[in-house]
Amino acid sequence: MKKYIKIAALSCFALFSMSSCNDYLDKEPDDQLTLETVFENKENMERWLAFIYQELPEFYTYDGPDAIADELTPSKGWESQGFKAILYQKGNWTADSPGVISYWTTFPKAIRSAYQFIKYAHAVPGVTEQEVEYMKAECRFFIGYFHSMLVMTYGSVPIIREAAESASSDNLMLKQEPFYDVVDWAANEMLEASKVLPSSYDESQKYGRVTSIACLAMRARLLLFAASDLVNGNPDMADIVNCDGTPIFSKEKDPQRWKDAVDACQLLIDEAEAAGHKLHIEYLTDGTTIDPFLSYQNALLKRKIEGNNEILFARTMDSGGYFDKQCTPRGMGLNGVGAICVSQSLVDAFFMKDGKMPILGYNSDGSPILNPDVDNYSESGYTTDDEYYPTNWIYGSGNGSATADHNLIVAKNTYNMYAHREPRFYISVMYNEEYHWVGKRNCDFFMDGKDGGPSHDAPWTGYMCRKRTDPTANPKEP
Repeated sequence: MKKYIKIAALSCFALFSMSSCNDYLDKEPDDQLTLETVFENKENMERWLAFIYQELPEFYTYDGPDAIADELTPSKGWESQGFKAILYQKGNWTADSPGVISYWTTFPKAIRSAYQFIKYAHAVPGVTEQEVEYMKAECRFFIGYFHSMLVMTYGSVPIIREAAESASSDNLMLKQEPFYDVVDWAANEMLEASKVLPSSYDESQKYGRVTSIACLAMRARLLLFAASDLVNGNPDMADIVNCDGTPIFSKEKDPQRWKDAVDACQLLIDEAEAAGHKLHIEYLTDGTTIDPFLSYQNALLKRKIEGNNEILFARTMDSGGYFDKQCTPRGMGLNGVGAICVSQSLVDAFFMKDGKMPILGYNSDGSPILNPDVDNYSESGYTTDDEYYPTNWIYGSGNGSATADHNLIVAKNTYNMYAHREPRFYISVMYNEEYHWVGKRNCDFFMDGKDGGPSHDAPWTGYMCRKRTDPTANPKEP
């Protein structure tokens, strides 16, 4: 009986005290912020913007968009380990497969966040009106940029013009819009953002932030893509329509698209040069002769503070160190993997050092069509002499000197296909029996060789990627 009396008493107490509890219980948790309160704090505002930057696609990676292009050929053995790039290359994927390109699931979220930043951000202690204006312009760029990446990847997409305030079907179920409607809209967003943002920042901590030049660069890239034969009057896409029957692509080739692309590129060039951007050029010790090896290599490796003014939109987050390991022959050290290869067709695409193309195309059986005007190209035999180039690049042999204006690049007894090639070839491609700076020896990609099979982490094409790898980095070291 006492048990039931206690329960009844508690119930009565709860009933009579409910009105006094309502005010106490009807409060938002202290650890949850509304959109309005988020932007009352400098740290929260910067974190919000940083999240949007974090959604930028990462290209400097071994299992990303680079790896599914025609140039790179990652190890086939990676497929069993879950690396997605191999699935894409082999066509072994569907629309439901997780992939190296996840723009469809990530970019709309970032676009929404950008719209919310524009709506709610305002000056607070530590953040001036000018800084907020710049941040909002950065968000406007991102809205255009993410739409650009979506439209260049998927062909045509909905235009997200605002952040939906509710989850109704009318707000969320957006339909594809005509391809050029998306292109023109995104290009205009980036152009308008460029009118607000500075061409550069003086503060070192802002290196990598969006500038007016970055806006114009991405806009020019988008308009060049839109002018190309891939989408400009491509008959293969003439009959594609959206859900209500509206044609997605133009059936007729529009020459105005090329005019727009040319104008966008010219505007970019003019503004970039005015802001101090220029091709990265390094010279031999005489100070006047261009060093083509170091100019090409360091345009991809050096930062602005190191004298590289060619970069238009710096990326401050990547997996460069791990990429270096993947591009280091596996026998060169504990952390060398040796799994990122390049194709023979890429090797064939490089010019000779006199500027002529050695390969003009391919026959139906896959054999190359040799250029009859090239006398010093051969796909048989070996060189009989050392070949020196005018460069201070020291990684062509173990005896290079940074103060010598001529260094050994192609040692004698090298396969003739690799001799007399342009400097970009030697910076981009690591071929079998070429000298490697880490192991202080020649590469050995043969079966059962120090850097070859039967391990799947070996260059099964016979070549490794050398482009964008830091020759001073040693994977043996932490």
